Amino acid sequence: QELDYVRKDLSYKNESFKIESISDRLKFVTENYKEKTKQKMQAKATPIREGVLLIEEEHTIEDLKRLGRRLEERFGIKTIQAYTHKDEGHYDKVTSEWKPNYHAHMVFDWTDHETGKSLKLNKEDISELQTIVAEELGLERGIPSDKKHLNAIQYKAEQVKKDIETIEKMPLK
Repeated sequence: QELDYVRKDLSYKNESFKIESISDRLKFVTENYKEKTKQKMQAKATPIREGVLLIEEEHTIEDLKRLGRRLEERFGIKTIQAYTHKDEGHYDKVTSEWKPNYHAHMVFDWTDHETGKSLKLNKEDISELQTIVAEELGLERGIPSDKKHLNAIQYKAEQVKKDIETIEKMPLK
C-alpha cells in the first residue's frame, strides 16, 4: 500500500537491527514466567513493549544500540529490535515544503529474566528513562507537564483545525 507520508526516495536512509522476532521473544518470556512463577501469564500482561522516539536526521542505529545498552544497564529493559524512520513526514499545506518526521521505534523485552515477571517502573523511573534518552541522543529534554495527552485521532483533528485556521488567515489571491 502506498502511504502518502512516506517518500520512497528517502527510504535508503532508514536503518534497523533485530536481535529476535517479537513472537520468539514473547514465547520465551511466557515460558520463562510460567517456569519461574508456576503460573500462567495474565492475558493483560505487556512483557513486550514498543517505544517511539523523536530523533534527528544524523542519528544512527548505533545511537539506538548505545541507548538500548544504557536502558538495560539501568532498568533491565532489553532492546530486541530498533528501526529509524527518515522517509516519513508531510508536505506543508501552505508552502508545499517537505517536513520530515524523523523518529525511531524500539521494541523491548520488559521482563526480569531472573523472576520471569514484568519490570515495574514508577513515575520517577519513567522520568529518568526520558532523561537518559535525551542524554544518549543529545536531545533537549522535554519539560514535565500536566497537559492532557491526546490520542492519535485527537491529535490529527487538532492539526486539521490549526491548518484550517492558517488557511483562513491567508489573503485571497
